[in-house]
Amino acid sequence: MSEQISGGYLLFLGHCRSKLDTKTASGILQWRPDRCIGQFRLSEDAVDLGLPDIDPVEAVTSGARTMVVGVAPVGGAIQPEWVQPIIAALDAGMDVAAGMHSKLSDNPD
Repeated sequence: MSEQISGGYLLFLGHCRSKLDTKTASGILQWRPDRCIGQFRLSEDAVDLGLPDIDPVEAVTSGARTMVVGVAPVGGAIQPEWVQPIIAALDAGMDVAAGMHSKLSDNPD
């Protein structure tokens, strides 16, 4: 049995300024635009996919159920500055999906 990611999605873009680094989020937006509720950027100069900028609490209120870490920077590691925003999504009641080389469960927080 395969696991499915619950929609709608909040696409996490972090501080990434390269479209190449946000290819996961871009692909989800291209293939499932109907499930994309918003984007969560940690700075205004991060890639803008044209979705509303919302935080996890706003995303849940808007119907999002999963925050997808939509970035894949060189090295594939979860950046330290992403930990608190990921925790905020969990605290808001969201699932978090990430395809990074480092696992979310490897972080003690």
